[in-house]
Amino acid sequence: MPAADETYRQWLELRLGQSFIDDLMSPDQAVVWHELCRALRVGPEPAGDDDDEEALAACGESLETCLIGHVETGMSPLWAVGSTRAGGCTLVQDLLLGLCGPAGAGARGRLGDVLPVPLVMCGRTVRGPLGMLGMDVRWDSCETVAEALARWWALVEHDVRRAFAPGFAAADLQAARPLLLVAGLDELPEATRTAVGRWAAELCAAGAPVLLTTRSAEVPELEQLRAAGSLRRVHLQPLARPAIDRFVDRWVRLPGAFEPAAAARVRAAIDGSPARRALARRPVTLAMLTVLLARTEVAPDSLEALQRQLLAVLEPQRPAHRLLIARIVADRDSPIAAVERAEWVAPLVAAAGVHDHPELGDALGRDPALGLAGAEVLRAAAQGWAAGGCPIAAVQSLVPAGLTALAAGHVGDRDDAMARLVVFGQRAGWWRPEHAFVLHRGLPGRERLFEIEEATIRPRPLFTALAGLQEMWGTFALPLLRAAPLGYLLAEGGAACPVTTAALFAETPPPEVRTVRDLFQRALLLELALVSLAADDEALQREVLEVVLARDQDLDAALDRALLAELGETRPPGPRSAGNLSPRLLHIDAALELASRLTPDGAPELARDLELARARAATEHEPRLQRLAAFVVVILLYAIDRRLVPTRAEIRRNDVSALLLALTRPETVAAAFPEERRGQIAADWQWVARQSWAPQRVAEILLLHMPDAVSLAPERVLPRCHAWLRHFLGATTERGPVEHDGGERPRARK
Repeated sequence: MPAADETYRQWLELRLGQSFIDDLMSPDQAVVWHELCRALRVGPEPAGDDDDEEALAACGESLETCLIGHVETGMSPLWAVGSTRAGGCTLVQDLLLGLCGPAGAGARGRLGDVLPVPLVMCGRTVRGPLGMLGMDVRWDSCETVAEALARWWALVEHDVRRAFAPGFAAADLQAARPLLLVAGLDELPEATRTAVGRWAAELCAAGAPVLLTTRSAEVPELEQLRAAGSLRRVHLQPLARPAIDRFVDRWVRLPGAFEPAAAARVRAAIDGSPARRALARRPVTLAMLTVLLARTEVAPDSLEALQRQLLAVLEPQRPAHRLLIARIVADRDSPIAAVERAEWVAPLVAAAGVHDHPELGDALGRDPALGLAGAEVLRAAAQGWAAGGCPIAAVQSLVPAGLTALAAGHVGDRDDAMARLVVFGQRAGWWRPEHAFVLHRGLPGRERLFEIEEATIRPRPLFTALAGLQEMWGTFALPLLRAAPLGYLLAEGGAACPVTTAALFAETPPPEVRTVRDLFQRALLLELALVSLAADDEALQREVLEVVLARDQDLDAALDRALLAELGETRPPGPRSAGNLSPRLLHIDAALELASRLTPDGAPELARDLELARARAATEHEPRLQRLAAFVVVILLYAIDRRLVPTRAEIRRNDVSALLLALTRPETVAAAFPEERRGQIAADWQWVARQSWAPQRVAEILLLHMPDAVSLAPERVLPRCHAWLRHFLGATTERGPVEHDGGERPRARK
């Protein structure tokens, strides 16, 4: 357990660190910012920003003390209320990072080495549940908190194995009593909020250690729990003056995206009026004051004046300035009227397209009230593009006269401009199903969506962006699928993009998609037969590796699809492996996890030897490393294909011969499609036939090497894999290698 505990904390710290980096701050500024928010205190009653300094200095305690200081049996459910700009998100982030630190130090030492589980992170820093972990899941499908935790640990185990520690197992951690974090309950979408509210009630009834955070104290589901005595509530207190002065002294000396203000000017402005002292008591407005006072000597006395002055003096050509403008516009609690803030939407959308700045979508998406205005702007962009014009020019025509500087600029290629706006709109959450009709009307021909070369097919940015709108397309996805060349779908093993993956693996796809899927399934069956045959044959293992390398298949994406299918989830494809072979060895444990699930009793001995091979891989010479890499790819593909191909015990030579005959002639393949598509399908298949990885070539390799029948069953294939691995490691089994199903394999036939 200790090893798994430390691995989990290190992984979580890495994930949190990547997600909590603020584009408006340099790393040094982020350290000072966290120290400022760490000075925040909580108390049973809210304190006013205009309270006198002595009262503030005497009230409240640290969040950690509040978590552990009221019950003898340990931490109990706690509800922390922190209003907008009060620094609550950073305080919670800092608590999590502290719990991931060294044993016995910081928050981890003070809270008794409790295991942090940020089950839901939502709000002004992270727009969606678990967005910070890159795991976009439907949590409202979990009825109980036990189901949600089982889902959490399954996804964590997969992610840790995939990219951090291949041998990680979360079984022992699931038995621990963790500190659960449910942050931003009042900012969740309705369906998710209902589900998470049920979990909160369940956790509070059990007295479980859980920290719930909201912006407002008006949260009925939590108020009921508090009234029943199963949940304590505390409020975030304003900053005291010593913390403010420490922050100003350090902040103004650090380089960053904004010019530093003189510390004396900032202090003088704060001391100049009670209203400015109140502004400075919230971390966010304090930082905004320092940004403004670097560009002007006039300090405002209200939040509205502060935001208006910043909007007036920030330079829209600078990325950090644009991002701060977007955050002010998307401040849902801003004193600037929502209708006035909505006027900034069109210029910011244009700026996102001109400067390829999709992060503006993350910022603007924080305020749901801007969604209607944003959807209308994107509709205008799509209509302009569908009519043959530049989508950014269509957006610029909607910009108010006084905001044209923010929207200035152009993009040369209108398809690239549309791709940028599609990605921006997706991150803002502004695309709607009704937009699909407009985008469908403007969908261009294949030549504008793909670059087709002799040996490769690459999607252009527009196709990649449009395919990412999987949930929006609905019945309009078929034209997008038609635009994708068959070679593109086959080369990526069906994981080419969200739309193709959803269509090929849907339970009830349209008839035309079923035709593509049948073709895809035939190719997978041949590949499954080849890797089954190659389980203990090094020559065929090299053939398999050459096929995979020629396809440049994204094994990460295929692995994700197969593993997460068991959890009922989807996930964007992972990063591609590098061109060399060594990174592919990182898949050993993940491949084993899939393969071992294919037999009733698993494959513990194979697991141990794979772990041994992985441990030795770092010191292997390149020739042996290449042999091991080829074997790992074989077992990985076997596990993936076995998941995706309908259950089949074996494949016979006459089956392979029939498949080869059916797949050889392009006109035969095209005949299964609607007449108007047959010419394009035949051309697609001619391209596939020229590739070294074509299904026809796989069939030919099989016919050269296979006996009369090849077993595809795990109980026959996995022991042969293990026998090869034992031989590679220099060991022998008591019984020796497992023989082939059909006896001695015949020699290659000419």
